[in-house]
Amino acid sequence: MKNVLTVIGIIVGVIILLFIVAMVTMVILVNSNNAYKGDKQQLLKGSNGKKALVVYQPSLSSASKALGESLAKGINEAGYEVTVSYPGKHLSGDVSGYDVIVMGTTVFAAQPSKLIAEFGAAVQGAADKKVVVYSLGGMAEAPELDTMAAYFKDSTVVKHKFLANEDTKTAAYQLGLNIDKE
Repeated sequence: MKNVLTVIGIIVGVIILLFIVAMVTMVILVNSNNAYKGDKQQLLKGSNGKKALVVYQPSLSSASKALGESLAKGINEAGYEVTVSYPGKHLSGDVSGYDVIVMGTTVFAAQPSKLIAEFGAAVQGAADKKVVVYSLGGMAEAPELDTMAAYFKDSTVVKHKFLANEDTKTAAYQLGLNIDKE
């Protein structure tokens, strides 16, 4: 009987330890997703006189950066001059000079990055603009896209969920390349 109780105690201890490790991992991921990543801004010259702004929050992995850059490349190859930026205080909320606004983030617990949310809340001049909001995550459900789209009430908003187990670079590039058809 004593051996059975010892085994049960070990199993319960391992379960508790796994739970603690999972919680710590989630805290690290969420904090990273909400952390300021710098004043990155890049300009891709266009050919058709139209302008696009792509704002994305990079994550711990390179997946969100690759996705944002692939989307920007597709939009650029569709002829747009593309400004690519991380969110932050360096980025103006005035988007009136752009024809297309793209905003994306990695998602944990169905929440967009706080920096992306702050940028969305600060946006001015987006009325009648085409807006793409996207998220990258492990689950197909995407309530975060509704949260992000709500910042652009007077705009045409395209919502797109990229799943972490898909070929997101190709899908993002195609979305950008076909931006005028969305």
